[in-house]
Amino acid sequence: MFSMEENDLFRRLQSVRSRVVSCGYTVDTQPPSASPHSDPYTIPGYPPLTTNIPVTSSGAGTSQTFAGYPKPEVSVSSPVILPTHTTGLSCVVPLPSVSQCFFSIKGKRGTVLPPAPYMPHTSSCQLPIIWEQIRAWGGVDPPAELHVKCYYTVLSSTGVIHPSDHSSSVSLFVLGELQKPTLSISHHQTDMRFLIVCEIPVQSWNATGCQLYTGLRTELILTAKLSKVSGYFFCYFSVEENELFTRLQSLRSRVVSCGYTVNTQPPSASPHSDPYTIPGYPPLTTNIPVTSSGAGTSQTFAGLPKPEVSVSSPVILPTHTTTLSCAVPLPSVSQCFFSIKGKTETVSPPAPYMPHTSSCQLPITWEQIRARGDVEPPAELHVKCYYTELIGTGVSHPSDHSSSVSLFVLGECEKKSGL
Repeated sequence: MFSMEENDLFRRLQSVRSRVVSCGYTVDTQPPSASPHSDPYTIPGYPPLTTNIPVTSSGAGTSQTFAGYPKPEVSVSSPVILPTHTTGLSCVVPLPSVSQCFFSIKGKRGTVLPPAPYMPHTSSCQLPIIWEQIRAWGGVDPPAELHVKCYYTVLSSTGVIHPSDHSSSVSLFVLGELQKPTLSISHHQTDMRFLIVCEIPVQSWNATGCQLYTGLRTELILTAKLSKVSGYFFCYFSVEENELFTRLQSLRSRVVSCGYTVNTQPPSASPHSDPYTIPGYPPLTTNIPVTSSGAGTSQTFAGLPKPEVSVSSPVILPTHTTTLSCAVPLPSVSQCFFSIKGKTETVSPPAPYMPHTSSCQLPITWEQIRARGDVEPPAELHVKCYYTELIGTGVSHPSDHSSSVSLFVLGECEKKSGL
């Protein structure tokens, strides 16, 4: 329930030149998630809208127009946004006596967004915004570039709302679902190298780089920067034949694939290309247990201790990302894998080990979790992890699996009508 003084509400409506109000609710995710707004309600008895006039001061028979307020500075938390992502708009204000801020988004059309409250501890106004809102307010279909500005308002002693100048604009790129790249390979027998090209779909022109993977478990072996020629985007890899064969042998695989990343915060990974089978690859051999021998005896390598798995948010909604974390009790780890079990059980692509946190981490979206668990929301999934350690002989040795933690997958928040 809300309780507001009549004059307070009328002043707020006057500042945005509106007669309607609406409400919404939040859900306890990390970060909190906002529902759709209720149906709008028109306030009865609201006085006619008036036109704001310049704030003036007078004295000794003269009148002077109030000086313009200094420009704010606008920024976005992520310059690229995908369908499953949220970005944050920020308006940094150079004055302490600010009422609120407004953001404008310009694409095929321009739209001024609902007011964002001023936060004194950050000297700014901030507004979280999802992909669907950005598309609708900018009137664009992805891929598209939008321009974002902001301004703020100050409530004068006479009760008049006075706006600042607009900030300079920043760009915000709206992309659709990431499409898989196309992989092509040529084998140069003269210098015993493979030349590999990863071509990126044109609708993903905000890619920043590519990754080359080997094996069905997709172990990362190389990264490359993005290149552009005649409107085409691609990455180029040159790999020695022996190096590629050694990596494939360790994974008992004959295939490679590639992917690319897009400049979101955190970076987003594309689906992998279709796998490519390396021609002329030598026969696979069977790995044997790693042993140490001495004085005529042989000892099998001991099992590795269990890791500990956790999730950054135990509940995930369609517009959210959660992070899977695998805390590892050993310093000599190669990488980690996460298994997600719903109706089916799926093992994720490998997550790199980060020595400074003694863990592996994997950001994962709602759509990815749904697909890997093969569930419809609402549903409970069970997440485990394990890690691999590269032994001196070049064989990757897996640890025991961790205990499992629960991850709850929810659908869209429902709208509540009425006030």
